Formats: sequence, C-alpha cells, structure tokens
Amino acid sequence: MKTSTSQQQFNEIVAIIGLPRSGTTLATSVFDAHPHCVACYEPWNRVKGTDLSPEQTPEDLVAKFDLSAERDANIFVLKETTVDSKSIQWLTKFLLHNAKSHRVQIVWSLRNYRHSYLSFVEGAREWWGHTDMETGADSYTQWVERSRHGTISLLGLYQKYPGVIYSYESLAENAPIMLPRLMDALGLEFYAQQVNYLEHYSPKQVRGDVSMSK
Repeated sequence: MKTSTSQQQFNEIVAIIGLPRSGTTLATSVFDAHPHCVACYEPWNRVKGTDLSPEQTPEDLVAKFDLSAERDANIFVLKETTVDSKSIQWLTKFLLHNAKSHRVQIVWSLRNYRHSYLSFVEGAREWWGHTDMETGADSYTQWVERSRHGTISLLGLYQKYPGVIYSYESLAENAPIMLPRLMDALGLEFYAQQVNYLEHYSPKQVRGDVSMSK
C-alpha cells in the first residue's frame, strides 16, 4: 500500500544511528517488526550519487521507496550509518524539516570499535568485493580515526533529538530483556514479535547487511 503525500499519516519519527557494522540494521529490523512502525533502511545511502532532497516528509519516502504502510502505522523509522558525514548531514536536515510536525527521537547503537572494525573487514571480504582486505595496526588506526570523527557527528545529532543510547552487545546477547526496556525508554509499546524480528521484518528493504537482505 502506498501512502498519499497529501495527508499526514505519521506523527513520530525514530532515527536509528551508529557507525558501520554497529548493529543499526538489527535495531531497524526490530522496529520493522513493530505493527505501528514503518522502517526505511538508509534512504540517503540507497540513492547515493543522486540528489535526494532532505525536505521530504515520511509519507514522501514511503511512496518513493514503495514501503508497506498499514493504516494504523504512525511511527516512521529510518536509519543512516556511515563514517562519511554526508548521510548524517542529510538525516540532520530531514529531521529539522519534520521536527515541528513530528515527535523526533534518536536511537544510537554503540558497539566496541574493535568489533565493528573486524565485522567491517569481514563484510568487505564476503559481500563488497574486497577479498584482499587485511586486518592490521595501520588499517585499524585509520578505522578508529574515521570512527572518532563519525562519533562526534552522531553526538551532535543526538544532542538535538535525545532518545536512547544502548550497547549493541547487550541487545544482541539478551534481546528479550533489553527490547522492552528500549521501547519503554522511547515511550513506545513493546510487542513480543519484536524479539523474533527475523520472522517479521522486510528483507527486501534492508541496506548495509547483505546477510539480512536475502
């Protein structure tokens, strides 16, 4: 079902942020399994290289990316994750454009830098054609430096629209306990099906994690 851009359906926006390989796809999928949420995975990143204006409403993005939106869905969820500041700049402008007419909250997924780095190298080898990528002190130092700048950008965004900061490791290890706490902190209802998000999310919409987009 496509939503008409002439009528506002959503009154809340949840923006999921984090560095690459920090668990943002998992978090977005958890919200994707929520019956009142519509999830948009990396709208800027999926059309990178084109001019995607940030001055759009959630309804515009639902129509543009052909997202499934039930009539009673009122929470628009989107995520952007990068060490390149351009996508975060786009997200910042998008949220500013919609902040007057929507409640906006940030969900920030934090993961140990070393774990994110190793996961990034693994993904580059398996999915992105960089089979010769190697781990090492020099490449890790570069990763940390880029991640430091990325973290500063994310902190600036979180300060504008506070919400929840959580540990990816804690969520991945104990989702049945962590998810109700996460939703409660956002003032949203928790649904048991969110724990079994792999059975309810939209794999065709996933960006950033090839293993979940099949």
